[in-house]
Amino acid sequence: MPVYAYKCSHCNSSFERLRGISQIDTEMECPECGAQGKAKRLISAFTAFSKSDGITRPANLQVGGNNGGGCCKGGGCGCHGGI
Repeated sequence: MPVYAYKCSHCNSSFERLRGISQIDTEMECPECGAQGKAKRLISAFTAFSKSDGITRPANLQVGGNNGGGCCKGGGCGCHGGI
């Protein structure tokens, strides 16, 4: 089961819960203030790693390639000053 991050709109606390996919949008009680139905699921990101050739690297890094799969390497996403 995946871990989801939530934030309570009543007390502004953040917390994580291990929940099945069918439960991700089900109302839940905030563990900090006890408010029911005030917790909203947050967007989260993760990094995956691959060790297929004996070298551990991020899974989206291509050996000798253009580092595609989400990494702009100074390109168009704007995170490295690109347009």
